[in-house]
Amino acid sequence: AKQIYADIKGRILILEIKIGQRQILLVNIYAPNKNQKEFYKKLHERIVETGQKNICIVRNYNGIIETIKDYVCHNKKLKKKNTLPQTFFDMMEELNLIDVWRTLNPWNKNLHITQIHINLIQELIWYGQILTQVKK
Repeated sequence: AKQIYADIKGRILILEIKIGQRQILLVNIYAPNKNQKEFYKKLHERIVETGQKNICIVRNYNGIIETIKDYVCHNKKLKKKNTLPQTFFDMMEELNLIDVWRTLNPWNKNLHITQIHINLIQELIWYGQILTQVKK
């Protein structure tokens, strides 16, 4: 693996890896709770700068992609968790990224349950061409 970028705050790590004969940009992120618009704009710019088309993002977005499918809160006193900013969705569209979990589990809830203790689940978003190689 070759390190391409690591931000000072430890929120973005970009590596170039090789699987078989395919070069892949592996991006690990831990998004902040605040200033997400700027965070995703910066992430998008960094990914585009690499010129790489095979992209895998391993992430904790600290936000929700699809509120209706992915959010349940049983405590009415807690504030509803934020959906991701438009800069995130712009990045997804421009880079042709696909939520693999949602593609393979279209009817299941990818729950983000708000409570005192939250188990963070790392998920993958893969570049569209790689999706055909993902199997259940």
